[in-house]
Amino acid sequence: MKSRFLTGTVLPLLLGVFLSSLVLSSLVSTTTALYAQMMPQTGAVPWNSNLMIRSGTDGNSFGAETKFADSSGVPSLLKDAQGRILAAFQWFPAPLRSQYWDKVAVKISDDNGKTWSQPQPIVVNGLPSTYQRPFDPTLALTEDGRIRIYFSSSPGPTMMLDSTVATYSAISTDGVNYTFEPGIRFSAVGSGKPVIDPAVLRIGKKWYYTAPKGAPQDGAYHATSDDGLAWTRRGDIPSDSANQWTGNLVEYGTGIRFYGAGRLGVWWSYSADGASWTKPIAAGISGGTAMPAFIRGGDPAVLKLADNNYLLMYVSAPVNQMMTAVDGASQFSPILRIAPNPVTGTLRVNFTLAKAEYISLELYNVLGQRTATLLHGDYAQGAHEYLLQTDRFPQGVYILRLTTPIFFQTSSVLIQ
Repeated sequence: MKSRFLTGTVLPLLLGVFLSSLVLSSLVSTTTALYAQMMPQTGAVPWNSNLMIRSGTDGNSFGAETKFADSSGVPSLLKDAQGRILAAFQWFPAPLRSQYWDKVAVKISDDNGKTWSQPQPIVVNGLPSTYQRPFDPTLALTEDGRIRIYFSSSPGPTMMLDSTVATYSAISTDGVNYTFEPGIRFSAVGSGKPVIDPAVLRIGKKWYYTAPKGAPQDGAYHATSDDGLAWTRRGDIPSDSANQWTGNLVEYGTGIRFYGAGRLGVWWSYSADGASWTKPIAAGISGGTAMPAFIRGGDPAVLKLADNNYLLMYVSAPVNQMMTAVDGASQFSPILRIAPNPVTGTLRVNFTLAKAEYISLELYNVLGQRTATLLHGDYAQGAHEYLLQTDRFPQGVYILRLTTPIFFQTSSVLIQ
């Protein structure tokens, strides 16, 4: 998912590498298949991860990482006809439920990725007001030099990721203001599943499309097009339980590479025709030691700037951050602790305040809907404990959120 509330993000991308505790390693197998498809297997929520960026010379290994954006996910990279680099991604600027929360934003570089603009939310003109707001962005360049964005949406405004969720598109000349292109670009008719996390690439006059079918071992959908609008489904791409087809496509040599994420981190697979793919190979960290150095990240996007210059962007491990400003500024403080997790019966919630403050303690489901307000009011400096009786809630994954006037912190919990 790719990542958003449920992906996402709004994403099944990190595949257990960054689980916040060993007990959460069974999270995916014990929750619903939908959760396993759509949520990163980290026990985290999408706004607790950042986007990271690395550069490399061959697309196989990459140098040191730097932070690209706070509280963001689902990246896509494109070089437009003017030579600008566009990065589109799902944005979660503080505070929770702010104006641009869980919206698609772009950052633009005019100097080959050395510096970037501030995030700017995209506008999709003509998108019916009843549709879900766009999520899971993927950028592609048309033959005439325009920018097309592919995204997930559905005709209803609900946050549910049901079988009506499909791939749609919009067209732009500047990468920020788009015009909706009516009609569904791709859907899995009859599967009963949503289609999310599209990856699209145009090479010459031919367009290629992939999207994960669900769990890693389900593989990916594969489609082709002559115009980027009307797509023909081809044979599905097989996979295994270790490598998820959630990521992005890039032209490489005379063929295509797909960059995805798996148990060893970021990987790539090569195809000459979009139908037959090589066995996934883990991307490495350049200048490493004799021991393999893998890139721990999810939902990767790669952009070729030149024959010896590649950019890699990906979702970081959860950083347990508490956001304090709309620009994504963060603080880090271990003030919220829960146990046991998973839980059956009573969940012990402990939090410590550095000073007397007004707080709220709330429980959300994985759709981002508030399930219960557990505490609210003025609390003294020091340690506090709350005992949550979980038997009144359906089994599943929930997000516990502690909020003060200047920040919030979240922790996921599996109620059995």
